[in-house]
Amino acid sequence: MIETVDNQLPMWPAIHLLLQILFGHSLIEETDTLFHTWKEYVNDSTCIRLLLVVLLFSTCNKYNGLLDTLHIYKVQEKYTNLLWLYLLDHYGELVAFNKFSTMIYYCLRLVTLSHTAELKKQDMQL
Repeated sequence: MIETVDNQLPMWPAIHLLLQILFGHSLIEETDTLFHTWKEYVNDSTCIRLLLVVLLFSTCNKYNGLLDTLHIYKVQEKYTNLLWLYLLDHYGELVAFNKFSTMIYYCLRLVTLSHTAELKKQDMQL
């Protein structure tokens, strides 16, 4: 949604309408607002890249794959430490703490919105 939302694209109004029908206007607006405020708050491409790598190594609680989850968590921990050290080095302890805490808040909020969307999808299938 962040960079792909463009009313000038011919398909976007139809896609946006479909998302509103499926998940409701308020959920779409809340998600859009969440992404934009998070992007404005962080405003650091290196920080965003590191966070995306951390999230890439996140596993779903329903994950039953063949990969060693302990190894995945160790890789995720290394990138989380790298993100923290980057924030600490570039912003100092207080700002790093605030930015890191805010990133965690936004990630958890996004998980909540994702769960709400999943519940709405399941309700429609019944």
